[in-house]
Amino acid sequence: MECLVDAHCHFQQQKIEFESHLRKQADGTKYYIMGTNYYDWADVASLARVYPKQVVPGFGIHPWFVNWVIKGEQLAKESTSANIHCPGNSNIKEAKAPSSIFDDKNQAIPVSWENTLIEYLEEFPDAIVGEFGLDRTAVDRETLVLYDWNKQVEIFYKQYKIAALNKRSVSLHCVRAHQQLYDLLASIYPPKQKKPKPSHLNLDRNEQSITAMVNCAAPVANIMLHSYSGSAEMLVRFFKLPDIGRRIYISLSQLVNMRSANRTKLVVAKTPSDRILIESDIESPANAKTALAEICCFLSSALQLPLDSVQYLTTNNALNFILPPSI
Repeated sequence: MECLVDAHCHFQQQKIEFESHLRKQADGTKYYIMGTNYYDWADVASLARVYPKQVVPGFGIHPWFVNWVIKGEQLAKESTSANIHCPGNSNIKEAKAPSSIFDDKNQAIPVSWENTLIEYLEEFPDAIVGEFGLDRTAVDRETLVLYDWNKQVEIFYKQYKIAALNKRSVSLHCVRAHQQLYDLLASIYPPKQKKPKPSHLNLDRNEQSITAMVNCAAPVANIMLHSYSGSAEMLVRFFKLPDIGRRIYISLSQLVNMRSANRTKLVVAKTPSDRILIESDIESPANAKTALAEICCFLSSALQLPLDSVQYLTTNNALNFILPPSI
């Protein structure tokens, strides 16, 4: 298999193995590597610096790490009241060498994470904002409590706004929240006649500030619904959104989408062929080639195209996905 693009993976989690893989690789595959929690951003950036032709970096805070943001905000307040130094405008290097109260072991993300995200986007002109999004099923492993929904929405908007202002594409996680995601996007890109208020968000705090974030957000370059698990009917509604609908892509993975092949076939049937991506969505580069091969074979059958045509199609789509908007 040659010149594929793995549109969403997490090989920074096995950085040494991935670097060994790249040194041996001869097939020209590109990898869109998604950061998820601030503390892995430095590894993503390091890979993109060393392997710029093979790695497109992504920087985001996944909804599974919203509690780290909450804890960082709490520590910032405590350190301010106790007159303890707290990093406010950290630079890129500080993301890997945080102060004693801000580190991945303490599971606290500094309040300056937005500044760091912007700095990375400035360094990498083709960087994606992601992975971030919404999740209504995941729970904190320590407390077994669902991740705070309002905080998920707030952090979603902050990252989306940064992506829009920097004209970047985004890779979105969405689990059992497709209607809510649709409502969020509809509030950002309403019909010209009226501006609807989302009906499924159930926000009970910070609604004014969140609405303000929506009002000043410009269009992002493109949207990837990564490992899309919603219905075909819901996807059609996404595609019909004003302004952004024609720039929404779906990405399919063996890991997620082959669990329900028939459902995924219906999704593919409703998707324009120039907006289909493939991904591994895994941490081990050793298994990525097989994962991509399986999803390509599935698409070959679903689209009734030769395998090499699917490879060409999805590669070209992925390269277009990271381009800035043409309008």
